[in-house]
Order: sequence, then C-alpha cells, then structure tokens
Amino acid sequence: MKKFAALLSAAVVAVSLSACGDKTEDATSKAADGKYPLRYQGETGIVNPAEVAQDLGYFKKVSLDYQGAYTGGPESIQFVATKQLDYGMSFNGAILKSIAKGVKVKSVVTSYGSNEKVFLGFFGKKGTTIKEPEDLIGKKVAVNIRGAHYEMAIREYLHTSGVSDADIEKIEFVTMPQVNAEQAVINGQVDVAALNGVFRDKAVERKKTQLIFRDMDAFSKAYNAGSYFFTTEFIKENPDEVKDFTQGVAKAIEWMNTTERDKVVERLESIMEKRDRDEPIENLQYWSGTGIATKGGTFTDEDFSRWIEPLQRVDDLPAGDIDTKSMYTNEFNPY
Repeated sequence: MKKFAALLSAAVVAVSLSACGDKTEDATSKAADGKYPLRYQGETGIVNPAEVAQDLGYFKKVSLDYQGAYTGGPESIQFVATKQLDYGMSFNGAILKSIAKGVKVKSVVTSYGSNEKVFLGFFGKKGTTIKEPEDLIGKKVAVNIRGAHYEMAIREYLHTSGVSDADIEKIEFVTMPQVNAEQAVINGQVDVAALNGVFRDKAVERKKTQLIFRDMDAFSKAYNAGSYFFTTEFIKENPDEVKDFTQGVAKAIEWMNTTERDKVVERLESIMEKRDRDEPIENLQYWSGTGIATKGGTFTDEDFSRWIEPLQRVDDLPAGDIDTKSMYTNEFNPY
C-alpha cells in the first residue's frame, strides 16, 4: 500500500499549503459557451456517466474539460486536492481514508458499483485448485493498485468467509495492469487476478481462466463502490456548478440504467468517436451497465461505512468511531 500512502501524504500536504494560498478560481471564469469548464481525467476505452450527461445535454451551467487519461483513484484524489483538477473519481474506501487523514474532499454522486451483471471478478487459471476462500492463503494475487478497491474487496471477502487476519496477510498482492493480468494467470505468474469491465468479459469469452468469486460476494448484495467528488472549498464557492454537475450525472445514470442496452451502446460509441482519442470502440460491445445500485447514484451511509472496519484491520484508518455522514452529500441530487 506504499504507493497509495505516498499519494495520500502528498495530498494532505497540498491541502495544508493551499489553505494559505489563493482561493479556487471563481465560477465567472467560463468558456465561450458561458459554461464553467470542469477539469477532469477520462478513462481510456470507457465512457462514464459524466461524459454521457454532457452528450445528452443534461449540463446547463458546466462543461467537461478533458485533462488527460485517468490513472487511478489515489492520483485523482491528489490532483483534485492540489487543484490540478476540479473533480475526481475514486473508490469510496479511498475517499474515506483520505478524508479521515485530512484531505478536504466530499463525494456528490456515485460513479460506479457492482451487481449481478457488472462486478469485479477474481479469476484463476482454468482447472485451478482454488475453490474455497482458504485456498487463497499463501497465493499470489494481481490487483491494479495496492490498498485500493480490488485489494480491499478480496480482503473483505476472505474476512467475511472466516479466514483469519493472520492468514489473509499470507497472501502476496502484486500490482499489475488489468491488460496484463489475464495472461499472467494463464502463464502461472500469479494465481489469481482481479478483472473488471471488458477485461473480465474477454477473459470469460476466451475460457482460459475461471471465475472464483466476485467482489459483491463479500456483501451478498449489489453495492455502490465509487463516487465523484470535489474539494469542500470548491463546493462552497461554486454550489450552482456542483449542483448542475450532480443533477446531470444523476440523470445520465438513470438514462443508462433504464434505456435499452443497444441504444446506450450506440450512444457510447458515438461519444467515443467524437472525442477521437484513438480508443478501441469495439470494446463497448461488452458494456453491460453502470452497476450503480441506487436511483440517480444517491448515497446511503453504508456506501462509506462498510469500509471502516476493513481499513482499520490493515491500519489504514485510526481505531474508534468515524463519522462518514460528513464525507458525502445528496443535497445536489434530484433523486
């Protein structure tokens, strides 16, 4: 978890320094169309709800200003905290951990989740002897970022299955991009790999690996996993813009969740073609939903509180009660 810890420390220092510096740029700094350009990072090969909201015309006061490819939640938190971006997206557990350690951000709407169709899958080689939770003890597991969603999901799955904390620590977590993870399992470089989205679906299609468990198995239900966030300073200074962003994303989530799948995919392909970032448009045929469990991406306290004990068990949060209700808001969501 060293990478996440380093980024978090940098974000905390940045927050302290920015408190002594200039205020966030005023919302009167607008683009030619009169809208406030929100700086953000986009995911390569993915069209997210915020981008759908813009394409559907749901934003009236803001627009999206692409600043480059998204590299992960920890970096997103750091970039927002240091005012290099206006909003970010991350795993709720990472947001919880960051806020608890002094980073002044707040979540405004859900960005992704897990359900029966859209989930984080943990795969072993075809014919693997790993069948039960305890079979993972001592094995090598590939995750995208140490200390983030994928690792915390497997830790919580094992904990709820009765595996001791001491035995969970015997698992060797290795950082690996998802694009390489399936082949690493097939080649025997790792025993298990966490795969999501098109990487999961292509692995299932190729039939050289097999699903062992899903992240949602730890909770026995669908759940909201990540969210969009702003700094508390930005929210205070630009409430109308944050409200417009939130309502637009919420409406886009509902549109994506209720519209016929083929029509959604057609829209996603159109958006990707127009932005012209040299992305594999054909992968959008694997799209199966947002995974978001609540209407319009509204929050429940459980979206954040479910990660308190898992993070405390690995000493990423201080012991004792933690107030999660101040970490998110449904104030700007119309649902």
